[in-house]
Amino acid sequence: INGTTGARLDIGLRLFLDIESGANIDRIETLLEPDGHFVFEAVRYDPSFIYRLSTTYKNALYVTIVDVSQNDLETELTVYEPVHDVSVLSVSNASILLLQSDSLGQYIWAFEVLDISNTSNRIFVPDAKPMNLLRFGLPTDAMDLSVETVLIGDVFQVDLGFAIAANVPPGDHQL
Repeated sequence: INGTTGARLDIGLRLFLDIESGANIDRIETLLEPDGHFVFEAVRYDPSFIYRLSTTYKNALYVTIVDVSQNDLETELTVYEPVHDVSVLSVSNASILLLQSDSLGQYIWAFEVLDISNTSNRIFVPDAKPMNLLRFGLPTDAMDLSVETVLIGDVFQVDLGFAIAANVPPGDHQL
């Protein structure tokens, strides 16, 4: 489904079903049909396997886990038209917890949680411009940065902090 109002999907879009069984991952491919449906033939069911549906649409990766436990094998995958303007994003909530301090070494350990909000009906896709990344400032001499998020993308150091080259779909996402 294309979640951007008025937009249509490209017929022939490639979809993948990854079937993870322990250390093995088998991949099956199919194409989107003109009516917007897709079918994966001869899929072996095992309740211990993990089934992931994915596609890349206009340079944005979409992945969802398919719940086959109820034997309901119909699923939807929503994609969006891209937008490269970082102004569609905002921080809707921010919390900082100071965990520990070292007065001798003059260090503090902090834990920060941010809710990143995309209120548009398009997926934010960063482009080649450095200022069009998710960028976050850090104090001078910060160290041991660890970033965890549901957003898929690379984390790297920038001049005064760090950036994430991640696509941000509509909705709220925690960092």
